Amino acid sequence: MATVIDAESKKKSLDIKSFIFWLIIIVAIVLPVVFFVSKKQSDKQQFASSEMFELVYDELKEFDGLNITSKGNEVDAILVKLDEVINAYPKTISAKRAEFYKGYVCYFAGKNEQAETIFKNFVAKNKKLFLTPKAYYFLSFVYSDLDKNDESINSLEYIVNEIKDSYYAPLAYFRLGQLFDLSNDKDNALKNYTILVEKYPNSSQVNLAKERISLLKNDIQIFN
Repeated sequence: MATVIDAESKKKSLDIKSFIFWLIIIVAIVLPVVFFVSKKQSDKQQFASSEMFELVYDELKEFDGLNITSKGNEVDAILVKLDEVINAYPKTISAKRAEFYKGYVCYFAGKNEQAETIFKNFVAKNKKLFLTPKAYYFLSFVYSDLDKNDESINSLEYIVNEIKDSYYAPLAYFRLGQLFDLSNDKDNALKNYTILVEKYPNSSQVNLAKERISLLKNDIQIFN
């Protein structure tokens, strides 16, 4: 009787070991295949979305802050095309770029409420994307146009505090100086202009900041 039980026990043990062995083999084969297929599909989507976005971007380059408000129906057409990229490839970098440029176009077209919503959603979803500091920077202009001065300052302070290595950090310091300048807050204006000069001596805003520091220290106002 004991021999029969031992034999059955050994058989079960072998069956379990065999099952585990084949499971490992299957996983070892299937997972790389699944990963490869998934990556190939992802690469295909990234490429297709990039092509689609670049076609829209070529049209977008015709727009700038000087002429975008005169484009009329073309603005709406561009926004529709950017939406098409977002809807067709929602998980791609191109979709994120399209979302940013929707805010950009809306801002320059004077659609400030729409631009505010787009940029706020964008920065909330994309904390570390390369376009995030640029979105915060443009958001500050949107807020200013909507007479939301505190929010404008907060957007810029987020850049200098949280994304301080960004290209937009010196731009943000200069704009902070301007905003405090405009509100006759001399101390904070001087503070931000001075930080810009000291931390970013090679930035394109340094000479302008130095001029403003000199004027403020001599109580000369250029903003009314």
